[in-house]
Amino acid sequence: MVAAVTSASALLTAACGGGDDDAPAGDGGLEPVSVRLNVDATGTHAPLMLALENGWYEEEGLDVEFGEGNGSDSTVALIDAGDDDIGLAGFDAVAVLRGQGANVKVIGGWEQRSPLAIVTDEGSDIDEPTDLEGATVVMDQGDIPLFEAYAARAGIDADAVNTVTMGEAAQSAALAAGRIDGILGWTTYHAPQVAELTGGVQSILWSDSDFELMNLAIIASDEGIENDSETLCGFVRASYKGLEAAQDDPDAAIDAMLKSFPNVNPTIARGQLVNMFDLLVTDDTQGKPLGWVAESDVAEAIDVLSDAGEPIEVQPEDLYDNVCFPDA
Repeated sequence: MVAAVTSASALLTAACGGGDDDAPAGDGGLEPVSVRLNVDATGTHAPLMLALENGWYEEEGLDVEFGEGNGSDSTVALIDAGDDDIGLAGFDAVAVLRGQGANVKVIGGWEQRSPLAIVTDEGSDIDEPTDLEGATVVMDQGDIPLFEAYAARAGIDADAVNTVTMGEAAQSAALAAGRIDGILGWTTYHAPQVAELTGGVQSILWSDSDFELMNLAIIASDEGIENDSETLCGFVRASYKGLEAAQDDPDAAIDAMLKSFPNVNPTIARGQLVNMFDLLVTDDTQGKPLGWVAESDVAEAIDVLSDAGEPIEVQPEDLYDNVCFPDA
């Protein structure tokens, strides 16, 4: 499948009812910028589309083109190879792949706290982490080491939790029928999807139990940071302007997203977006601009990944650059 692409030029052409197919990229003096998302468009990307619709990238002199992604590992590889200028990717992919030689860094935290959670049915008796002992929770086998790292931080006995595997399509029905007690998922992805099918959910957010693992981040190559920081920081400024505006008016952000990606479910996307608002700031980024990264948070994320069996071969300072926040 070819990933969907949307850009300022494409929106302008659509609005004007046509265009010159032979017009060069960046026409009008704008700098063309290729941005690769981590996955297919979700509600977490809506602030970017709001910035696009409102012309905030153009105000920075940028003609931004967004392409959907095929996973964070793929996005990191595309940025490293220079196939795209900027990406959105999970911090874990950046940390692991930089240790393997990828020349990519975080230049802005998008989800500074982890969206990982145990998603339960609305009204469930599971109100806190210790209630998971004796419960049956669906998770992939590959997620068990991560769950064990969470359990150690939350003070629960991981062995006392019954873990089962199940196809994603069957999980919501199993939860609604009471055959399982919870699903390991993301509040910014799975929880709104499950809620759409079950009528409501509640979530035990792992980051409420000292499980600090930065998730989604804006990334760029070392070469881009060194040689084209003005372009990168223009994108960063406009993107966080979109994020601030989306917090004030989530519906406007979803409307903007539907213009770029009309196949997105607006109810699910809105839930994903609103849930993301709880993940923007950590204790160590309080009082700083949105997106500014604290080295202590990066160090904690490395510890979490290491505890989950992902050896990280780089130091915290090698994984991020606050080049776009010089006054923070």
